[in-house]
Amino acid sequence: MRTLAAISLSFAAAVFAAVLLPWSGWTWWAAIVCGAMGLAAVLLRRRLPDKLRLRAAVILFSLCGGLLYFGGYQALVQQPVLERCGREAEFSAVAADFGQLTEQGGRVTVYPEGLRGVKAVCYGGQELAQLEPGQRITGYARWQDAGRIHENDVTTFTSRGVFALLYVQGDVTEEAGSAGSLRWLPQRTARALREKIAAIWDDETTAAFVTAELTGDRGGLSVADETDMSQAGLSHLFAVSGLHCAFLVSLLGLLLGSRRRLSAGVSMAVLAFYMLVVGLSPSVVRACIMQAFVLAAPLFKRDSDGLTSLGAALLVILLANPFAAGSISLQLSFAATLGLVWLSPKLYRNLSRFYTGTSRAVRWAVNFLCANMSASVSALVFTIPLTAIYFNILTLTAPISNLLAVPAAGQVPAGPQEKMPLDGEVRVGRLDNGMTYYIRHYDNPRQRADFFIAHDVGALQEEDDQNGLAHFLEHMAFNGTKHFPGKGILNYLAANGVRFGYNVNAYTSRDRTVYNVSNVPLVREGLVDSLLLILHDWSYYIACEPGEIESERGVIREEWRRGNDARSRMARKSAEVEYDGSKYARRDVIGDMEIVNSFGRQTLIDFYHKWYRPDLQAVIVVGDVDVDAMERKIRDVMSSIPKAENPARKEVYDIPQRDKPRYGLVTDPETKAVAVKLIFYQPYPSEEERATVGAVRDELARKVFLEMARARLTEAEKRPDARYKRVVAVLGSLATCRNTFMLTALPKEHDMREALAGVLTDVEQIRRYGFSREEFEAARAKVARSEKAALEKYRLATNTDLAGRYVEHFTRNVPYVTPDDRTRIVGEQLDALTCEEVNGLRAGMTSPEGMLVLVSSSEEHLDKVPSEAEAFDLIDSVKRAKIARPERRGKSAGPLFTEKVTPGKVVRTRKAPLGAEEWTLSNGVKVFWRTVPEVIGVRKVGVTAVSEGGFARDSDVEGMHLLQNYIRTMGVKDLDRAGMRDLLFAHDASLMVTLGRTESVFSGASGVADFELLLQLLHLYITRPNFSEQAYGDYLDLARASLGKEKSPKALFAERADSVKYGGHPWLRRATPATLDRFAREAARRLYDKLFGNVADFVFFFAGEMPAAEARPLVEKYIGSLPAAPKRKFAKTDFRIVPGAAEYDAVVPGAVTPKSSIERIYHGRFDYTPENYAALRYVTYILGARYLTTVREEKGGTYYVGVHDEVSARPRGYCQLVVSFDTDPKLCEMLLGEVQKGIERLAAEAPSEQEVNEAMLYFRKVNAESRSKNLKSTSYWLNKMRAEYFDGVDLDKDNEALFTAVTPAEVRRLAREILAQGNRYTAVFTQE
Repeated sequence: MRTLAAISLSFAAAVFAAVLLPWSGWTWWAAIVCGAMGLAAVLLRRRLPDKLRLRAAVILFSLCGGLLYFGGYQALVQQPVLERCGREAEFSAVAADFGQLTEQGGRVTVYPEGLRGVKAVCYGGQELAQLEPGQRITGYARWQDAGRIHENDVTTFTSRGVFALLYVQGDVTEEAGSAGSLRWLPQRTARALREKIAAIWDDETTAAFVTAELTGDRGGLSVADETDMSQAGLSHLFAVSGLHCAFLVSLLGLLLGSRRRLSAGVSMAVLAFYMLVVGLSPSVVRACIMQAFVLAAPLFKRDSDGLTSLGAALLVILLANPFAAGSISLQLSFAATLGLVWLSPKLYRNLSRFYTGTSRAVRWAVNFLCANMSASVSALVFTIPLTAIYFNILTLTAPISNLLAVPAAGQVPAGPQEKMPLDGEVRVGRLDNGMTYYIRHYDNPRQRADFFIAHDVGALQEEDDQNGLAHFLEHMAFNGTKHFPGKGILNYLAANGVRFGYNVNAYTSRDRTVYNVSNVPLVREGLVDSLLLILHDWSYYIACEPGEIESERGVIREEWRRGNDARSRMARKSAEVEYDGSKYARRDVIGDMEIVNSFGRQTLIDFYHKWYRPDLQAVIVVGDVDVDAMERKIRDVMSSIPKAENPARKEVYDIPQRDKPRYGLVTDPETKAVAVKLIFYQPYPSEEERATVGAVRDELARKVFLEMARARLTEAEKRPDARYKRVVAVLGSLATCRNTFMLTALPKEHDMREALAGVLTDVEQIRRYGFSREEFEAARAKVARSEKAALEKYRLATNTDLAGRYVEHFTRNVPYVTPDDRTRIVGEQLDALTCEEVNGLRAGMTSPEGMLVLVSSSEEHLDKVPSEAEAFDLIDSVKRAKIARPERRGKSAGPLFTEKVTPGKVVRTRKAPLGAEEWTLSNGVKVFWRTVPEVIGVRKVGVTAVSEGGFARDSDVEGMHLLQNYIRTMGVKDLDRAGMRDLLFAHDASLMVTLGRTESVFSGASGVADFELLLQLLHLYITRPNFSEQAYGDYLDLARASLGKEKSPKALFAERADSVKYGGHPWLRRATPATLDRFAREAARRLYDKLFGNVADFVFFFAGEMPAAEARPLVEKYIGSLPAAPKRKFAKTDFRIVPGAAEYDAVVPGAVTPKSSIERIYHGRFDYTPENYAALRYVTYILGARYLTTVREEKGGTYYVGVHDEVSARPRGYCQLVVSFDTDPKLCEMLLGEVQKGIERLAAEAPSEQEVNEAMLYFRKVNAESRSKNLKSTSYWLNKMRAEYFDGVDLDKDNEALFTAVTPAEVRRLAREILAQGNRYTAVFTQE
């Protein structure tokens, strides 16, 4: 081995070890050991042969030198940078290259002044994209350590010499600096070369390939092109390497002739310049230095050696930046070259020996094949381990690909197998004990953070005699841990404004368990430390104290009771059928109450430590945090949790795949549900598939299929011969085992046989004939609109939303993607979908093989249920039946608004409160407009139009109740309910008509582009509502059927309880069948016109992104043109709970599970002011906290106690304080006594300072969160303007000053005022 090769490769080995090995502090000790051993090798002259001794000394001293060099580089170069990181500071820097425009703004690589040899990447506004090399910038930035940030998933910034990321705060100052000097000639040449290529090749894809081939710049290539080249083993064609250098040297040799020294000198100079032009990537530097060795060796009468030149190249790179050892590009480049220079010649010699013939042509072909195969295989031998480690890819096709490769390119969407790009801002790591962590800096809301711990286990891990323990353990997490005994966690968090049930919660499912503390105010460092300690305790140190276990048994019994109604029981029975044959069918999370009531403490602890362990846990922190500091804290706190010894293997459970239809019937003594379901099962993406673009495409295809099916079934239910009332189609999934396509048919006259026959026929029509291209295009457009809204919501994610995405990734491998990437990929895949592709889903989504027929029925209608044999006979007969092709749908209707109108005018304008403008139109109508910048959501403009009066405007109460239901889904002109739904879905618009007891209201919203449509709908709802014979007749048929049904005991109770509650108020009179007979279409239209037909009765409130000047002409046209009659007067009527003590209770026998539902209301006069409202919120909060302790925890009487308040200003100030809960009937009297004692105690003695402080911190946090959102919300401003106009006062519900001024005395005073009025209403509904 040549000496230089030994020195360089040993030096490199030491640097690689220092960079890649995770331990810290070892390099200095290792350097001392290597130096000492090298010195010993030199001194041991008599013990070792000289050659071996000197070679060992060279290697050991080189190792020592590499370690010392790395340590010195860290101290002198990296450490000064780290000292600036983690804070905001002024900076001055020189641009090292041209700026780039990104989706977030601008980005440029710079040399920060005062830091020698260090580069940084600067992020800021678009002005950075205009910078040229050499320009000097100054400004203020947040410095971040780039050492742990990864770019393109695996390559660290530091491997490219970038040690800091600068996030500019505010503007930067630009100066000319040294721009234009020769120093920056390579950068200018590189840009000119790219621009020249783009000018020569018009096609962007071709230009991108040529640019990549000549310069190594792959920025113009699509992800799909790069993926295809990588999978084919051809990505090396885009790496500037020896091929390019050899071409340049050969060209110069031809030009310069036989003048060897001149040719070598010029060639080395050109190579150096070329290296600077294309960028100092590892492959470029390696190739140029190795080529320079080839050129220089003859000049010094030396032989060039591949291994020596390779080692020298590596030495030069690592001397310039030892952190380059972390570059995957460097590792792959040198590994491949090592194979070529060392293994390939040996392999070629052995392969070429196999042909012993004399044919020249065959010999040439054999040599060509052997050379190609030996080169490809030699490179693969050394690169396969690296690609397997870093990319989980084994590329074995390269030898063939390199033989057959022909340059070709095409711009295509991301391929199905391509991995979804993960958000690079997320820090993901794994501790030695196996625990995973996710950390993300995010600031929605600011100064807040979410702390989650996700366990990749749940009820499925329970044995049959442990059914319910996973859920029970979740409860115990809040009842004492190692560092927070008893209610320590809840008390500590409450003292910091974090409320149980709102910000502190948990859930258990069949396959995962998640505990979370959300929206934690980052007020001090100690709070963050305590939150991590809570997660630490939840991981391994839940105490499970015997007393707490006994107390919690009662709480869980009440949770079970609360959820054991007819609906829940039917859902559990349905799940047992759907999951039949799997453990999923035997686990419902809440568990077996016999086990819950009797298990021993050790059983729970054993279950806990068997499954809730670090290798199945992830800690997730998202918020306004420093990622590096948080990572250090997590490592410090969580590393002490012991690693599981001989951990139990986590089983993966599946649902059996069926190839024949199945049948199921579910019923319940208390249910009234009657329906027929067809459930079709499709494969669920595997864990690997979920991470790919293909999973997104498949889901989009399913959604398009669903919309086509919905449209077809909606048409079918309109037919006169339709055999069901309605069919609801939805997509779903059974855990991560199967996707489902479910059709629920609602039968006519409870005839489930007919409904089954009808829906089977419609599904068979879809299966046979599929969908037309017109249906496909309409459905795809509908999905595109819904995806647009979903992506907008995705983009506006909160800290909690992001934490939830990381839970999905950890437990189900669902990729967390940036909004921009998700938008791009969804758009590409949706555009690429074809009608043929979606029609191809019919086999899995409509085939009777494996289909489940699931019938839900009440016991009284079991005689109309098809038996299993009848259901299977129907399936067979429909398969054989003649079914006509679907009729083509007619052309879409013309424009909605064809009326000729004369626009009105704004005759008066004035400034209104809350920053609004008040316009008075020429027809006398008042309009308030409030411009709101940067509205959250897709619909940027909102409207509320209010007419006071409601039921007070007419005496026909029964008619108003009928009208109330009709107008909720009424269309305009000739549009029925379905037509109206389609119109609104085709646009970013919505509008509702609502008749309340005290108001008539139009409310809606739209995108800016659809604002005119929104106004057109308002105009038409006032002038041309759809009261056609067909539409109104269909509604009367539905109403008659509804009134003919027997009312459930709960519905009867609600009616009778309301009669007691409101003293038999006339507004409670309900419609009867006799009302239907007299309330004909003409009468309904007259009543509608009385309530909604006079625009003068309404005040219009608008809020949105549109400037007032743009909206005004449209308002004048569509609202100003409406005819206005004189305002109609009405008598204002009170609708309040009767004064005094009122009670109503009812007992219904025959319940499966005895349960009492209780509502207690304290009510009365209320001084309607912002200050009084703030005090009322404190009363509500403190009572809720106290009832949680007494009613739930101490008495074990219920799972949840709801406490809320309601206030109104008209006709006079009034408030209600509502307490509600479910419980065991035996505990009713005792718990109502606790409720009464709670409010009496609050009225008698002021709450403690601690209670008030906890409430204050909570409200301060909540109000700050809501205010940041509210200021960009149209509904917020609409409600404020409405309150200001009608009530004369805005309660200013998010005013921090009001909520922080409340005192204990104020809370007691208000509680006493409410209680002293003696107004108390109690309703108890008992089923036993």
